[in-house]
Amino acid sequence: MTTRAQFLADHDVSAFIAWLTGSASGHTTGPALTNTLIVDLNIKASPKVPQGLSVSVIGLDAVTALYQWKANWQIPPNPSILSQDWQSTRNSLASLSAALRGPVLALNNGSTLVACDAILRWGGDRSRARGAYPFLHGLADPSGYICTAAAQLSLATADLAVLGNISKMNSMLTKVHALDATDGLPIYDSRVAVAIATLVEIYRSCRTPGWTSVPALLTFPSLDPARAVTSLFTGALDHGSLAARDSGTTVPWTQSKIRLGWIIEDVLTRQPNLFSDDTLGGGSLQGRMHAFEAALFMIGYDARCLSRNFCNPPKGGVVLPAKARIAATARKSNASSTSNKKTACTLTSGTRFGYVGNREDRLRIDIGKKTSIDISAAFIDEIVAHFADAEWVDGDFSRGPAGQRRAPDESFASFIEEHSENMAGRRLSRQNAPRIAAVLVAIGVCQSRKKGRATQLNFNVSAD
Repeated sequence: MTTRAQFLADHDVSAFIAWLTGSASGHTTGPALTNTLIVDLNIKASPKVPQGLSVSVIGLDAVTALYQWKANWQIPPNPSILSQDWQSTRNSLASLSAALRGPVLALNNGSTLVACDAILRWGGDRSRARGAYPFLHGLADPSGYICTAAAQLSLATADLAVLGNISKMNSMLTKVHALDATDGLPIYDSRVAVAIATLVEIYRSCRTPGWTSVPALLTFPSLDPARAVTSLFTGALDHGSLAARDSGTTVPWTQSKIRLGWIIEDVLTRQPNLFSDDTLGGGSLQGRMHAFEAALFMIGYDARCLSRNFCNPPKGGVVLPAKARIAATARKSNASSTSNKKTACTLTSGTRFGYVGNREDRLRIDIGKKTSIDISAAFIDEIVAHFADAEWVDGDFSRGPAGQRRAPDESFASFIEEHSENMAGRRLSRQNAPRIAAVLVAIGVCQSRKKGRATQLNFNVSAD
């Protein structure tokens, strides 16, 4: 049994929160890290972050003020709505929450699913073949399920040992449950996970508690190998990882979500001015909690943006810049056996090349005699989710029937280029896309065909 009161009374938890807020015994006594945190944001422009960000700011308030997440969503028959900055996203969250809570309380399954579909669309889920969509639409009573789950997810009454009403949790379902909640229950996705785990690691660096492992109540498992503290910072302690395809992740994922909510709530109670600006928190504790979560989300694009906050380099090494980290990973991987290497041919020129690995772990694809690229299972999941309901998509930029270029995010090659940096650990170019596509076809992730001069891919492998 672990309730909110028991969690906050834990020595390690209370010490971490006191450090984060600059407080002791609930009273502010010093500068809060939340106000003094140095954040060097460096996010490349992409379809979801159209303007990109390359700026250094101080404090979590300043991070949320720079929030970007471009997403279209719609609840029929209303017109499509675009959210992009924090203000428009706050409005979207309020609208989506209202659209979901009403049908859930009324036990109206049809309207509940319509609202859930809008949330998934806002969250970037484009797959109806796997994940949250088939789970929700496969429930006999979706409104009843969400309502029952909400009782165990309530931050005021939750018990980490009693979560049997939650059957599944993933990066989209965490959004559904958060938007159904009225208490600021956070979204726990890969970006939020690595951000809070990095703050725990900074605490270890600055307060040197002498841990040999992260205390269980302060572990925040990664949801993506490329966004794990051990991947980003040499010598960091491992928080563990959760693979979305594994049903055994439901309980630890849900526990992490609740524990994060308890921490955010306590920090904001101790720091009443944090996110108090109407443009950030909207004046309510729930709004301020979501603004805190939004700051973690932005930090989580690349948590190395927090590197300057370490008081000492992580034990066993220093914080490595991206190129050095990638080189070290390559050296380690190149030393492994290549006896299982397979070959594939590019879909256009028929160039033969080698690759190793599998769909469930990761792929290593040769791009030269001594160079290769790694594609993680999580990156493959993101590719499939993005294109799963798009039917046939162009492999590279191609011209449509009227001679116009297709939008960049409709091209497989452009998607690889725009999304690879955070998911693959480096920014890949569209020249890498033909080999990636060829391997995905070879292992059965997608199909390919020729359409005139264009090579097209279909990620709904059961399609005709």
